[in-house]
Amino acid sequence: MSPKTQPPAGSPASPPRPDVRTEDAAVRGTDDFVGASWLRENRNFLLFLVLVILVVGLASDFVPGFLAARKAESWTRFEEARNRALGGTLEDVRAALEILEDDPELQPWLAANAAQRALLQQDREVLEALLPVLEDPDAREAVAAFPVGESQENLLEVLADRARQILSEPSEDERFRNPEPAGPRAKITVTVEGEGSYDIIVGLYPDAAPETVERFLAAVEAGTLTAGEAQLSSFQGLSFEGLAAGAEDPEPIPLERRWGYFHRAGTLSTRQNPTADHGGQFPDTVLLHFDPMPHLDGLSNVFGQVVEGEEHLATLKDLAGSLQPTDPDDPSSKPAVRVESVEILP
Repeated sequence: MSPKTQPPAGSPASPPRPDVRTEDAAVRGTDDFVGASWLRENRNFLLFLVLVILVVGLASDFVPGFLAARKAESWTRFEEARNRALGGTLEDVRAALEILEDDPELQPWLAANAAQRALLQQDREVLEALLPVLEDPDAREAVAAFPVGESQENLLEVLADRARQILSEPSEDERFRNPEPAGPRAKITVTVEGEGSYDIIVGLYPDAAPETVERFLAAVEAGTLTAGEAQLSSFQGLSFEGLAAGAEDPEPIPLERRWGYFHRAGTLSTRQNPTADHGGQFPDTVLLHFDPMPHLDGLSNVFGQVVEGEEHLATLKDLAGSLQPTDPDDPSSKPAVRVESVEILP
């Protein structure tokens, strides 16, 4: 073995060679320290990031199904409300609005749908109930994406303007209201077998139909209006005979018509005779109408109006459609309806 060579005397000593393994370990130790420190400092952020990733993943599976279910439920409720509103009455429309009262997106569309029908029918009560929704700024915003016509107006605004216009006009009752009767008053007592007795007070119009009123007063004095059975009809009303006061060959009653006297609910009128000259009326028949009959205006004589007992008109109308035969084997055997008495009041 050769002896280990020594550096010459007096020559400088070589610096010691660095230990590479020691430096690598130190670097790795520093990196590990920095990484651990970063993890500690950002631990909450990383946990939040992981949570967000989990939530987004779950939402991508759950939210579409949830939204689809919500949409289906909303449309089901809308159809329920729309079908209820189709009933057309004020009660139906209010109930329909209540079904969607917690759905600010669909309730305005229901109100628009109901308002269009109410406008066609000139239903003032329903329009009054819908107007607050039609005027609501939030409701108008819900339908703003669907403007109307070339002017691009808001649908609810257009409907609200039309509703206010109708509500500002006189109602049908105001436009076609008969005047207060200035003539004599008479109490007509109607009896329905097995049901009861109904007192109805009418006032007469001698200024509008003088000859008809004269014949009516003569018939009351003669007692002929109570001679026979009366007839109930849910459409025509109550009809009874005896206006001719027992005359064997009475003359037809002339047509007496005057503007401002309409066939409203509760009017007394004659019956038109289509075969008579100049619009003549049947001489013996009296009609008491349960409902407005505007198609008869100008064709028969309005000579009186109910002033007390209007509530009995609805009762008699209901009885007209519900009276059952007294003999099961004879469909025509109905309970007797009579004008029991007619008296002129002092």
